[in-house]
Amino acid sequence: MAKWYYDVFPTLFIDKLSNKISNYNMTYNFLKSVDPELLESISEKKVMKVFKDSVKHIPAYTKFLNKHGIKGKDIKNIRMFDSIIPVTDKHNYVFKYSLLDRTRNKTLPKQSLIVESSGSSTKLPTNWFRTLEEEEDVQKDIEFESKYLFKEKEYIVISSWSLGAWTTSLSFCYHFEKLGVVKNIGPDVNQIVQTLKMMGPKFNYIIGGYPPFVKHLIDVGKLNWKKYNIDLIVGGESFVPGWRKYMKGKLKRGSKIVSVYGASDLEPGLAVETPLSQYVRELFIKNPKKVNELFGTDELPLFFQYNPLRFYIKNITETKEFHTTVLTKGHVGCKVKYNVKDLGGRLKYNDLIEMMSVNFKEFNKKYHQKFKDISIKLPFLWVAGRSDSVISLDGVNMFPQQIEMALLKNKKVYNNIQSFQTSKVFYHDGGHHFQISIELQDGFKPNKNFAKEVKETVKVNLGKINKAYKLGLKDFPACYEPYVKLYEFRKGPFNNKKIKNKYLTN
Repeated sequence: MAKWYYDVFPTLFIDKLSNKISNYNMTYNFLKSVDPELLESISEKKVMKVFKDSVKHIPAYTKFLNKHGIKGKDIKNIRMFDSIIPVTDKHNYVFKYSLLDRTRNKTLPKQSLIVESSGSSTKLPTNWFRTLEEEEDVQKDIEFESKYLFKEKEYIVISSWSLGAWTTSLSFCYHFEKLGVVKNIGPDVNQIVQTLKMMGPKFNYIIGGYPPFVKHLIDVGKLNWKKYNIDLIVGGESFVPGWRKYMKGKLKRGSKIVSVYGASDLEPGLAVETPLSQYVRELFIKNPKKVNELFGTDELPLFFQYNPLRFYIKNITETKEFHTTVLTKGHVGCKVKYNVKDLGGRLKYNDLIEMMSVNFKEFNKKYHQKFKDISIKLPFLWVAGRSDSVISLDGVNMFPQQIEMALLKNKKVYNNIQSFQTSKVFYHDGGHHFQISIELQDGFKPNKNFAKEVKETVKVNLGKINKAYKLGLKDFPACYEPYVKLYEFRKGPFNNKKIKNKYLTN
C-alpha cells in the first residue's frame, strides 16, 4: 500500500482502533500481517501530536526550545521535527529544570501517581513519575509480549529486582500481576530458593532480574535447577554471547531466557527480545566481524523489537546513539527526543530483513521457512551497552562485554566471579594503567593464585576478541597488562547492591 494513503489516517481514529485491539489473537493477527510502513506512518503522526502538546503544556520544554532559538509553532511537519528539534537528556533537561517546570501545567496529579527511583550507572539516583494511565498502557503491551513469548502457560513470577522505590522492582510486579502469581522477593538467594522448594517443581516459574544476580542465584543457590520449569526475564544491562548458553546449561532443557530493554528515564518495557531478534543475534555471534562492518562498533549488540505506536525512535548518527519520544498516554511530563546515552540504533523491519538477507546467506532461507509468516512486523532496536561505560587506553576502546567474554572462556574463573569493574588508574610511574576489580562469589576468598589466573585469562582471551588490545599489550605491556584486585562478596566498591552493576569506575 502506498505511503501517501497511510498519511491520511487521522490519529484519533488510530488511537481508538488501538484501544479496541486488546484481544491477544486479534493483536497478533494484526501485527504479523500489517505492512510495517503503516506503523511507521502512524508513529510519525503521533509524535507530532505529542510534540505540540508538550510545547503547549510543559513550561520547561518551552524554555528548553527557546534556549535553542526555536519556537514550537514553527515546527510544521515530521521532517522539521527530525532535523531541527534538539535532543534532550538527563543533563541538559532533567537536571536543568525544576520538577514542577517539567510537569504538565506545573501540576502533579493528586492521585494515581507512582514515584520511582532510577539506579545510578551515572551519578545520584533520580526520581521519575508515572501515572496509572501510563502504567496500564504499558501493561497491555507486556501482557501481549508475554503471551507471544511464553504462550498461555500459568506462571508463578518471582521478582529478584532490588526492593524499594527502584523503577524495575515496582514496575515488574505491577505489570505481571495480571498474568500470574507474583512474589516480590528482591535479590535474596536463600529466599528465592526457599520459595521454589516450598512451591515445588510442578509449577511453571518466571524469575526476573539483572543478569549478574540471576547468574549468582543459579551458581550458588542450593537447588536442583534442572528439576524446575524455570524461564528467565533479564534486563537492565546486556550480556555476553556465552552467557545464555552458560545459563541454559544449568537449567532444565527447554528453558527460555528473554532479555528486555528499558530505561527509567523513559519506560521499563521499551523493547523485548523475540525469536526472530534472537536469531539475528546468533548470526552476528557466528560472524563477529559483521558487527563493526554494519554497526560501526566492536560491541556485540542485543536485538529487540519495539512498539512504534508507543515509541518514536531515531538514530543519532554522530555518536551511534538514539533518541526516543514516548507516545504513551497519560504522561506527567514530556519525553521528547530523549537520549539515554546507550550505544545503539533502530532499524525498520523491512530494512533489517534486507540487511540480514544481503549479509548472511543462511538468513533468507531460515527467515522464509520459520519466521516470515509468524513474526510480528515491528521495528528493531539494537543496543550495545552504555556509551559512557567504555574504557579507553591510548586510543584502544575496551567494552565491559568484551572483558566478560574473556572471563567466560575460563569456566573455573567465571564460576567464582559475581561481578567486576574496570578503571583507568594512575600509578606512581606516571602512567595510566588498566585495572579490573573483581567481586568474588559469596564464600570464595581472595588469593594470589586466583588473581594471577584472572590476569592471564583476561590477557589471553581479550586479545583474541579485541585485536587493538592485543597490539597494545604487545607494544606497551606496562599500560595494557591488567592490574587485578580481588574483593570478597559485597566488599569494597561492591558493597552497595541496591542497584544494577556499575562496570566503569573513576
